[in-house]
Amino acid sequence: MSSDGSGMRKVFIYTGIGIFEWINVGLGFQLDRHVSVSLKHSNVFVSGSGGSRVFPPYSSGLSCELKYYKDIWIFNHISLNYIYFLSVPSVYDARYGFSPKGSGYEINLGSERIMKDVKGKLQIYWSIGLGISKHKYYPEMLIMPSIKIGVYQNLF
Repeated sequence: MSSDGSGMRKVFIYTGIGIFEWINVGLGFQLDRHVSVSLKHSNVFVSGSGGSRVFPPYSSGLSCELKYYKDIWIFNHISLNYIYFLSVPSVYDARYGFSPKGSGYEINLGSERIMKDVKGKLQIYWSIGLGISKHKYYPEMLIMPSIKIGVYQNLF
């Protein structure tokens, strides 16, 4: 990689599944060789009732994730994620919208490649960490491990 960062991606798309944030789809921007920011739609587990026989209760919303890239053992980034809930379990509120319903937070260590040389190819990313969620209709917050795996594509 050149010192000016010209060998890095600029824009990428991704999707993933996991524990805590059980599905996500997003668009990311590599700001420099150490920092990327992405916007995504996320579904995360929450405390309370309203789940099904298959899934525990969950909320969905818009999320902003900030990643700092530095090699640490088998990881190459640390990420911070904030999720603004647009929906909560329907037993509490069946409406979908921007009125405040709660939020989630996530901190993870993970791995993904940020070089342009993999442009156009699907790549795998993964991360592990901690997730916290709280919605306004239930007094208890949920704190649980976060594990994700997914695919991304470097566009530019």
